[in-house]
Amino acid sequence: MNSINDDMPCFGVPIDVRVSRGRLRCVPPYADQELEFSQVEGRLMSVSKTKWHGFPYWCVCLHDGVNEYHVLFFLKSAMFVYLLRCLSGQRVVNLSIQVGKLSDGTVQMIVDGDYRRLEPISIDIPPARRYRKSKDNKHDYKDYGERLKFLQKLVDEIGATHTHT
Repeated sequence: MNSINDDMPCFGVPIDVRVSRGRLRCVPPYADQELEFSQVEGRLMSVSKTKWHGFPYWCVCLHDGVNEYHVLFFLKSAMFVYLLRCLSGQRVVNLSIQVGKLSDGTVQMIVDGDYRRLEPISIDIPPARRYRKSKDNKHDYKDYGERLKFLQKLVDEIGATHTHT
């Protein structure tokens, strides 16, 4: 397991870590190339929405005693929904997120809270609404509006119980 916590020196500034393609990806401060990791852990400081390079992301802020990590998920990320399902109804201080590809090419995320595995609870999340503009399906699009509003409500609830100063 390749943990970001083991490989990062103390930078003194938050490290932005994107969850992308089955890996935790970041360009550390003062570095030129992107690094990949499979695990990040730390004290859960907050869950919120943020902008990174002008684009909106969900952000999970973790602090490991040395560095602060901003774990960024795309707004439409199924992994973020999985994480919310694991955190809902839980009071977690220390959070560990492991991400990796399985042999069949699918991606798995394991969430541990206070050193025990958290299982997702069942939450009815509104689906993305599909709209068809033409019969040939070339101009279809999905509306994530209701889904994102619901996720924001969950983030606000989790953020209220997990924000540390």
